[in-house]
Amino acid sequence: MPATIVSEIHRVLKPGGTITIMLYNRNSINYYIEIMFLRKVFRWLLLPKFMPRVISAVTGFDRWKLEGHREVFLKKGKMTKLEWISINTDGPFCPLADVYNEKQAANLFKNFVEVKQEIWEFNSEHWSFLGKLIPIRLERWIGRRWGWHRMIYGRKP
Repeated sequence: MPATIVSEIHRVLKPGGTITIMLYNRNSINYYIEIMFLRKVFRWLLLPKFMPRVISAVTGFDRWKLEGHREVFLKKGKMTKLEWISINTDGPFCPLADVYNEKQAANLFKNFVEVKQEIWEFNSEHWSFLGKLIPIRLERWIGRRWGWHRMIYGRKP
């Protein structure tokens, strides 16, 4: 489906028109550490009904999201990798989201020219009290290397 969306963008864009698009970065700290490791380890903590409230109070995470994740886990049980990524990128009720590495993103935008990719965004707020200890310069440095947003710039020939 993302390839269809990119094709449609290419079709309706005037020749010489430019794009700026954000994709989620597969090579990010958020993907490997938060989504594919920590959230899988700690998802079982959400099973008791009272835990979303407790976790929210301790970490500052949105209670409604935690309750939504709990609801999805109880209803769905085992999930595919794409389902897991989807609910852990834009929230528990996100129907479809995916992550892309440099090669996958380049392939998605192969019909554009002057394509440039940048990596942005390491959100230290995701790291609760530990995030507060990270100096802003280090946060920006991490963001440019292992950030969550893969920015795509290009032009239609």
